[in-house]
Amino acid sequence: KDQNQKQCCSMRRESSHCSDYDSQGNLPRRQSSSYFHDTSQRIRKFCSCAQNESWQSFSQSQLDQQQLDNKDDYGTQAQIPSTTSSDEKYNAIMTSLGTPKERMAKHVDNAKLALLHSLAISSGDVTSQQFLFALEQLRMLYNSTEWDVRGDEYNNNEHSVGGREMNRGIEGMWLNLSRPNFQECIGKNSSGEYMYTLGRMSFDMFAPSSLVCSIQGIFNHIEVVDLEKDRHTLKSVPKSLREEISGGKTTLRKYDIVTAFSVEPDSPQFGSSSPNRCVQRPLKGIITTYGYVLPDPNTPNRLSIWFSGGKIEPDEDDRNLEEWKRAFGSGGGSSGSGSSSFHRHLQEKARLLAAKLLLGAEVPDKLEGDGSMCFHLHRPIGGHGSAYVDVLYLDNTLRVVQGHRGSLYVFSRVS
Repeated sequence: KDQNQKQCCSMRRESSHCSDYDSQGNLPRRQSSSYFHDTSQRIRKFCSCAQNESWQSFSQSQLDQQQLDNKDDYGTQAQIPSTTSSDEKYNAIMTSLGTPKERMAKHVDNAKLALLHSLAISSGDVTSQQFLFALEQLRMLYNSTEWDVRGDEYNNNEHSVGGREMNRGIEGMWLNLSRPNFQECIGKNSSGEYMYTLGRMSFDMFAPSSLVCSIQGIFNHIEVVDLEKDRHTLKSVPKSLREEISGGKTTLRKYDIVTAFSVEPDSPQFGSSSPNRCVQRPLKGIITTYGYVLPDPNTPNRLSIWFSGGKIEPDEDDRNLEEWKRAFGSGGGSSGSGSSSFHRHLQEKARLLAAKLLLGAEVPDKLEGDGSMCFHLHRPIGGHGSAYVDVLYLDNTLRVVQGHRGSLYVFSRVS
């Protein structure tokens, strides 16, 4: 047991490559009400260090920890003397198995173990039969608790998962363990990281949209919005939901998606007219998509979702700002300053025009001095039933959700 514990902690430290982990391989908890903004440098460091082991090694470490937990709770066997009667043997065996709640907890642990194992061996694939079978078992066990993630107003009693009382608040910083699912994956780089164009990663809001990037990690930051202190947030709420929020009978939460990525150095794989032709080494950056969720009053465990804007910026640890600006110069060329307007293809212009008309999109046409760009959606579209995520499972460390288009995501809590 001690040897397994040491190996598990070692794997956690190796998978993170971060000195911020404590001796037990855990990230320290922060008490700030605005975790992401107060610890942005810490998140940037974690993003930069994640590399291709971000979800692979993290899911493996979660798997090892789950196996260790199972051994701790259920590894002992009842010692039954050979002279014991049948009735006494039966009672001893049932005692060794624990109470009904303890047996339910074992079923939950086994389902989590199978789910994490399927992710570890498939590089985060959430479409495999092994994963879907484990998820269905976990979902049914979770539904039996009658817990509703939408908030306390939807829960009448104390509930637990498998007999264990859970602090199942959805707020916190979560790491996506499942494979990125942006459209039109280009393939993998030499480190095994999935590659996409910048346009596919940012809804075509950032240019040059053809710039090839690799993904090191995707985080989901969730935080309750205090409307008494943050009244201007209502401007980011769809009109159909403003009255509901203003009444104060529901809980509005931030739902930001933070993607750690690198602009890939030029490669023959990108062709003779490579959009990355001026990139000589990986350039690390962060894309933050700002979103919100609101409990759906009619559907248990459903959160209505919408997005209000986004930002792209170079990693603070990446000191060479001039290389970043050259990569994001006009058409990804050699303008150097990044001050000239981007050249967009006709299809991009058509999509942006539609976004401006429907969403009131304000799209950047050049880099700011610090290398960042922002877009804003002044008329975000949202409403109950139009876009949402269903929470299929939630406990202290694991969250599984499904989007309104059927996409599945598995998250592990990092804070």
